[in-house]
Amino acid sequence: SFKISKDTGRRIGSLKLKVNIDAERSNKSNHMSTLVVILGTLKRKTLLAYSQGRMYSGMKEIEMEFDGDSANEGGGEGGGRMILRLLIEEYRGLDRELHISTLGERQMSSS
Repeated sequence: SFKISKDTGRRIGSLKLKVNIDAERSNKSNHMSTLVVILGTLKRKTLLAYSQGRMYSGMKEIEMEFDGDSANEGGGEGGGRMILRLLIEEYRGLDRELHISTLGERQMSSS
């Protein structure tokens, strides 16, 4: 979602995520995992927002704010294309990449 900043007149974007890690079947189920979430633009490769935290198996809610105008300017043809990367340092092969438009479309791929 987007809102206009009263101070600057620029669009401020907000992205809310719920991430669920089910590590109960893993030998690492009692250990904390490091979850890194990175939001950037597609064309200019600009970092819009970054979050890092530790969590056990289960659900974590993450909210990130970013400059919506920068997302459109660096988003490539048509503007507004962003890349969301989810990295879980302790688990190989679980990294995810989502391509998101400011219109709500998304595509997911493994990295």
